[in-house]
Amino acid sequence: MLIYKLQIMGLSKVRRNGFGELRTPRGLTFLYSGKQDEEYCYAPTNLASEEDKEDFYRALKLTLKKIRQQNIVIVMEDLNAKVDTKNNGRQRHMGIHGMGVGNENGAKFLEFCQDNDLTIGGTSFIHGDHHKYTWNSPDGVMKNQIDHLAISSKWRSSLLDVRKRRGANINCDHHLLSRRRGAT
Repeated sequence: MLIYKLQIMGLSKVRRNGFGELRTPRGLTFLYSGKQDEEYCYAPTNLASEEDKEDFYRALKLTLKKIRQQNIVIVMEDLNAKVDTKNNGRQRHMGIHGMGVGNENGAKFLEFCQDNDLTIGGTSFIHGDHHKYTWNSPDGVMKNQIDHLAISSKWRSSLLDVRKRRGANINCDHHLLSRRRGAT
């Protein structure tokens, strides 16, 4: 976080239940929120059942309904969703700078963003694929953009950039995805 001069960083899959706050020796604050006494929910893979996918998006939608309308909503997660570059009629919710070919999860994520007026930040900025893919297979062959940051569409102009940060040591097969925010 300090190396990349990030002021805010969202982490998923940290496996910390409950709600709380931790302070690091360097003065950083780590806020976490999860279900009490349960595992975090994870976005189902593309091979998961339709019922599991519907349950995930239903739970996510219920969570968003609890947020006051004047708040900025940011959804950051490994969504296992590949969105493509075709945004005809969907310009408010995605740009044309996605990576690769979309999948069923990508279509569901885009539909969720449309239903909840969110914009997929990683599709809105021109970058080479090496700054877009957020996951690569253990054998290094497959590279996909499946981790996403979506923001309330009315606040999308506050994003100056969303991209993968190469070289971040996060001990994972996913890469650090960061955003740069403009003045609001």
